[in-house]
Amino acid sequence: MDLVLSIDEKRFDLLVMGLFGIMAAVIFAVVQFAGMHSSVVEGYYPYADAMMHGVFPYTDEVFVYDYWNVWEYPPLAYVLFLIPRLFGANEAVYQAVYLVIVMVFIWLGMRSVRRIADIRGYDPRKACVYYAIFMALMAEFLFDRFDVFPVVLCILAIRFFMEERYHWAAVMLALGTLLKLYPALLLPFFIIWLIRRKEFSGLLRAAVGFLVAMCIAVPFILLGDISQMFAYHSDRPMEIESFAASILEVVRLTTGSGMEVFYSYGSDNLVGGIADDISPYLSKFMLACIAFLFVYYVYLVWRKEDGLEHRSYNAMFLAVAAFMMFGAVFSAQYVIWLIPFVLVFLMYVGEKAKRCAIIRVFALVEVFTQLNFLFNFGMRPDDFLSPWGVGVLVVRNVLLLLMMVYAVRDLPESEA
Repeated sequence: MDLVLSIDEKRFDLLVMGLFGIMAAVIFAVVQFAGMHSSVVEGYYPYADAMMHGVFPYTDEVFVYDYWNVWEYPPLAYVLFLIPRLFGANEAVYQAVYLVIVMVFIWLGMRSVRRIADIRGYDPRKACVYYAIFMALMAEFLFDRFDVFPVVLCILAIRFFMEERYHWAAVMLALGTLLKLYPALLLPFFIIWLIRRKEFSGLLRAAVGFLVAMCIAVPFILLGDISQMFAYHSDRPMEIESFAASILEVVRLTTGSGMEVFYSYGSDNLVGGIADDISPYLSKFMLACIAFLFVYYVYLVWRKEDGLEHRSYNAMFLAVAAFMMFGAVFSAQYVIWLIPFVLVFLMYVGEKAKRCAIIRVFALVEVFTQLNFLFNFGMRPDDFLSPWGVGVLVVRNVLLLLMMVYAVRDLPESEA
């Protein structure tokens, strides 16, 4: 690492982006020449092609992922999907343009991580190295999903908030919410933070920025039935990667219960027996956990203003992690949602041992997420999970739970 840190900033950026460029090229080649399944080609391109042929989002169904599907994503996702299609009807061209857009966002994220580190008095180059490592460990999901876009928008929101450009921070959160709904979870914590600091003019600017950016959704609401997006996700069964499913898979392996893995809603889900009994309550439990966290956060910041920033980012991490872990749906790419908050953790935690623990545990979470992709998708022979596959999921989720436990314990003790 010392050799990398000794390189000047311009060459460092070129080196990092060159490595990501190689990864993008490999993903492109594997999809185009080896026939690997691709969300970009099999999902995003058909949506974009349908729009080019006059189908407006949230109206007619579209044949994506090899079946007829509703418009399942938030509105801005379809604007994003459409952009590469404007360059031509060829799927290879579409994927290439999409990968270029991903590269631009990776670069924007790195520049903002460097700025956040400057503000926090942390080594900017080291912060960018960790950013690059965490992103690279999730390379397949980085280049073949669109979760990297809301992740970078969250990083930008944190940067602008630290710079006290609250209107731009709110715009980034609004755009992130219009891509993937989870960035909306950060908004209440930012609001309480501003109220606690009596930044009422900043709060007003943030509210205006958020509402103006959200106006992007108005045409989609007026011209289509956007409620189908919420109905689609509210009806989903328990995905195999969720925390509850990983526990039930252990039960299934040890007791031979009547649960099975069934493909639906574009994912592998655990269905039958106790899984069907528990699944309807997971979203309620997840929302209750987030609500309790918010109440606890308000109590802590009203009792003592010291450490408000650290405590706020800590609570945001917990809210996003709870959304991932305790609901019915947890897809592998969701892990990159946590990267902005893990990086901020590194810049706030003072002791080197704690920094190293955070880095190692999160890196292991990413490694086991990739192993899950290997064992439970690439190497699974039939519609069941092997003991190895179940073990990978359990270890990954326990590691995430340990990070959450650390954050909960650290929440009342957060310092400036």
